[in-house]
Amino acid sequence: MKPLLHAAVLLALALSAAGWAQTIFKSIMPDGRVIYGEKPVPGAKKVEQFVPQTGNTGVKTISPEEQQRQTQESAARVKRGRIAGLRSRKRRRR
Repeated sequence: MKPLLHAAVLLALALSAAGWAQTIFKSIMPDGRVIYGEKPVPGAKKVEQFVPQTGNTGVKTISPEEQQRQTQESAARVKRGRIAGLRSRKRRRR
């Protein structure tokens, strides 16, 4: 049960806006308790540091070339759909 609770706490910290804005420390005490916080707990047997990866987040823009390629792919999908629709109508007539 404890690992599940610890995972839930870590997940809650990771998904919160404040959690992503700062480093999270996981301190493992000599008696086996695990404590998560903004700074390491003094006297911890082991300390792990989780640094958020914020550099690759947010809305990304696409280049004009990528926009043109997406437009062409979309037009080709529409054209294939129309051709498939015509074929199915011909089969129904028979």
